[in-house]
Amino acid sequence: SPFIICNRSPSLTSVERKQRILSELSVISSNVVVALNSDSEICLMVSALASDALKIANDKLENYMTIVPLTDLMKISMDTIEEVTSESWMIPSTDRRRFRGLENSTGSTDQSHSLLIEILSVMAERFGVKQIAFRILKRIQEMSLEARRRKRKRRLSERDTTRTISNATMTLSEVFSITSLTAASRESPRQLQDSKYSESQVEFWTRSLQDGVESDHHCQHMFDTLEVIPRFEGNSFEIVLDPDGKQSMPYDESSASNVNCVISLIVGLAVDPHVVDIGVGGELKNNNIRAQWITQSNEDEYRPFFSRGLKGDGQIVAVSDGGLDADSCYFQDDGGDGSIYDGNWDFSRRKIVNYDNTFADNYDEKNGHGTHVAGTIAGKKSTNGKDEEDGEADGIAPNAKISFFDMAKQGSGIKDPGAARLLSSLYNKGKGAKIANASWSRDHRKIYSQYCKDYDSALHDTYQDVIFVFSSGNSGRDGFSTVGNPSDCKNVLTVGASMSTIGSKLDDASDYLGDFSSRGPTSDGRTKPDV
Repeated sequence: SPFIICNRSPSLTSVERKQRILSELSVISSNVVVALNSDSEICLMVSALASDALKIANDKLENYMTIVPLTDLMKISMDTIEEVTSESWMIPSTDRRRFRGLENSTGSTDQSHSLLIEILSVMAERFGVKQIAFRILKRIQEMSLEARRRKRKRRLSERDTTRTISNATMTLSEVFSITSLTAASRESPRQLQDSKYSESQVEFWTRSLQDGVESDHHCQHMFDTLEVIPRFEGNSFEIVLDPDGKQSMPYDESSASNVNCVISLIVGLAVDPHVVDIGVGGELKNNNIRAQWITQSNEDEYRPFFSRGLKGDGQIVAVSDGGLDADSCYFQDDGGDGSIYDGNWDFSRRKIVNYDNTFADNYDEKNGHGTHVAGTIAGKKSTNGKDEEDGEADGIAPNAKISFFDMAKQGSGIKDPGAARLLSSLYNKGKGAKIANASWSRDHRKIYSQYCKDYDSALHDTYQDVIFVFSSGNSGRDGFSTVGNPSDCKNVLTVGASMSTIGSKLDDASDYLGDFSSRGPTSDGRTKPDV
């Protein structure tokens, strides 16, 4: 069973506190998540035997340790419900209807709406993440159908007093901590008086379930159209609620456009014993929109790196973005021995040695962001695709080659492939890129997110020789702690933007941080950006 164990021993370091906790466990799961790590305390989310939990609870004073079961509400990240009920997160529909939070949500969108779920690794190792995910979703649907069955039987029993209701399967309302007393109060009203939750809390969650998966439509369209994507660590997955705009239709209250369907899905995930954490995804946004970069010096025409021969020779830089114009004179190639598409690599190419179009396609819009970013990094002009010449838009490492990962299908916004998919593609089993650039991010997070767990774990455990550079973001005008995500992760290099002398009244504008560039610190107090 999942527990949270904290150690506040004043004489130990954080590493020693963690080791002390693990030493108390008979079986150490590979799924040990650090929930809190401060100067005075460390808290771990672990799977532990009941006998170990009892032992720690009895010895807590001597060992400066506390242990509590991981309850359903503790699995829901503090900003999850706030985000899914916000107007900016709502999944739009083309038909305006009277529904909570959807009055102003019309039209289609490129934004991805998703939930991030972490599960016990011991179950993922035994059955596989995707299989566990589908088991959980099936169980939620079974409980929602049970609620519907109960309603029908209750209506029949009101007409026929000789009928009795047999409850073989429990409903979400009966299992979820906040609503369980409300459900039980139908049989014993006194129990509700003992509830520790406020009336508004009980009413919110009860209504969300009644108008969501426990309604007559039981959110069938949402379940029929959602997609499950395994995440990097092998113990987490993402539920995409609006894949390819499938929810953007005339309003259907059984779809994810109904916010109650999303909230009640979160409830169903939280009550499952395999689940340990639930968060939300976010819309990816292109950064570097002002087409500027920090040059090698502040002196006109002075390039000290180039003077010393540092032009990117022998390097492959991975770029992930919405598309790359391979026919541009800065990437054009008239040679090569083979294909660079569909997972193939051709190191004999002049510039693009790999174009991963298996996640999206190989299209970029006119004045596309991906072409601009790749050009900034390693563009080198060649009008015939063979002979190179100096160009006004040559990149800062013009002799480097490019591995490109396309994140967007034609006509849609960029989508996140996940750390596993992205890193395995660019790395190419150690023969590909060791430097990666991402000029995109989500809005800043209030917590250390599942996305960061993915990227940090991947870069720490598997891709230790890769440096992943993220742009800080474009939300600097909103103030401090606006660094985007995954730019706020621990094991990535986050870069802010300077101002440009082009179009500026300041001769030394490049010495200053751009007003649009996102600022630190992160939500948990770490210094970002790094540069």
